[in-house]
Amino acid sequence: MKTVSIISSLVVSILLFTSFTTTSRNAKTIKNTTITHGQAGVFTLNSPIPEGKYHEYHILRKDELQSTSEGEMIVKKYHCVIGDKTHMILIPKYDNENLIGEIHVLSNLYKTKEGIGVENTIDQFYTAYPKAEALYTYVSENYWLNTPKHKSIQFKMSSKDYLATPNFSSDLTELEKNKFKT
Repeated sequence: MKTVSIISSLVVSILLFTSFTTTSRNAKTIKNTTITHGQAGVFTLNSPIPEGKYHEYHILRKDELQSTSEGEMIVKKYHCVIGDKTHMILIPKYDNENLIGEIHVLSNLYKTKEGIGVENTIDQFYTAYPKAEALYTYVSENYWLNTPKHKSIQFKMSSKDYLATPNFSSDLTELEKNKFKT
């Protein structure tokens, strides 16, 4: 059976993107790799954005220029690095740039208590969360999985994993489970 990676995320948000393979050296240095409501590892939404050395991470600020419908804007992103790998990216809240508003998880080391994280298959996701739903929005052209068990987490997927073109009549469209690569 062909495996399909899910590119995952937490709403407001912990995003779990296509990841890298983490070395065992990095795995041994990370003490907390749990993803829960509003938290990934040692980082929690609405808490102050750390600087410099924080636990086992080096926090590096990298500003990105983003185009929006209202023009271009600079978005601050704080990379949480161990060794030469970025494990997470912290993005400030829109109304308070000193607090964490989003946590984007990039490493396959971080998992929910059910063992789901970056690089799990969609089948594994549905096995762990049978009441999950798959969604698409044309506004940002994002595909993701939600589960009532983790309401604040979005598990983001690649558009390449959905075999049909979403038929949408609103901003948010539920996707058919049987139309994913397996």
